[in-house]
Amino acid sequence: MAKKKAPTRTFVVLSRAWYGPAVLERSDYVEDVLIRFKGGDGDWRELAIRWYDFPGSPRVGVCVEVFEDAWSAFEEIPEFFKLLSELEDEEFTADELAAWLEEGAFVDVTPSGRE
Repeated sequence: MAKKKAPTRTFVVLSRAWYGPAVLERSDYVEDVLIRFKGGDGDWRELAIRWYDFPGSPRVGVCVEVFEDAWSAFEEIPEFFKLLSELEDEEFTADELAAWLEEGAFVDVTPSGRE
């Protein structure tokens, strides 16, 4: 039997993770989706989509945070940024983003229990 190929594009929805509530209660953001992908050199890269609750604002602000070792994301996963540009000025949840990511060949690896 052929060995199953490991995914090269994954994500974690923090609020769904077993450790999520503890992290979120200590954070300045209210939700987080961590996205990981293998770069052209085979190393993993990470970026995050974070939801911030700004006091006095009727909306939650959504922000992309790209870590310094993942700036190649703009070139290596342009379809992700195209999706975000299509969502500009729209409110969306982490669950909706997760569904879109799964449609775009990302694998949900959120740890729901203490594996």
